[in-house]
Amino acid sequence: MATDPAAQANEAIRAFMRRREGRPLWPDERAEYEKLLEAWVIAIRDIAAAETAQRHPDDTSSPRTAVPPAPGPMEPACSRGSAGAHP
Repeated sequence: MATDPAAQANEAIRAFMRRREGRPLWPDERAEYEKLLEAWVIAIRDIAAAETAQRHPDDTSSPRTAVPPAPGPMEPACSRGSAGAHP
């Protein structure tokens, strides 16, 4: 079995679904599947965060939460984006 948490979670999901192949999940099985999926998502986020920290050790901002700067005092908001889109 794989050693990293994301691979372990992925294998657990695959094994879970193989045991139920050919039929839909029952409600209690759906809850168990969602817990397995949540563990996988957390592991993937941890891997992504570690890779980002390794590439950019001094950058603590998150690209998902970055907000583009507001237009300058002399720059109309519609000038951002594609050039020539507005008359």
